[in-house]
Amino acid sequence: MNEIERFTPARGWKMLAVLTLFGAAVIHVIVTPEHFNEWFAAGVFFIAIAGAEVVSGAVMVSRVGERPAARGLVAALSAGTIALWVLSRTVGLPFGPDPGMPEAIGVLDVTSTALEALTLVALWALVRTPARATVVTSEPDADRVRRDRAA
Repeated sequence: MNEIERFTPARGWKMLAVLTLFGAAVIHVIVTPEHFNEWFAAGVFFIAIAGAEVVSGAVMVSRVGERPAARGLVAALSAGTIALWVLSRTVGLPFGPDPGMPEAIGVLDVTSTALEALTLVALWALVRTPARATVVTSEPDADRVRRDRAA
């Protein structure tokens, strides 16, 4: 029996989380060289955060991503990154080459932060959305079957 799974809201929220994580990772990779030029540790941080976002996106599409703890860690990564960005743009980081000096706000960092916020929205919606999938078999007269499944 050949099954074709239909789109579900839960699957959509999961894919939004994955795409926003990957988008933020791409932006972090793009700005890594300029951060290495400013401060070596900042460059290392941006490589690490990009890697963590890619791994988080991969986790979200795996079975591990179905676990609440895994989703919680992904949410913590995004929330922590947003908090660090807000701190760095308002009062400045308490360490680094210019401690206590707020950084300028730019298009890429706002875009990355918006993607991370969308990740949080998607994860919140995923928790609140039932994981129901509609399955349609390839048999001509088959009835549609609804069953609970992980998104």
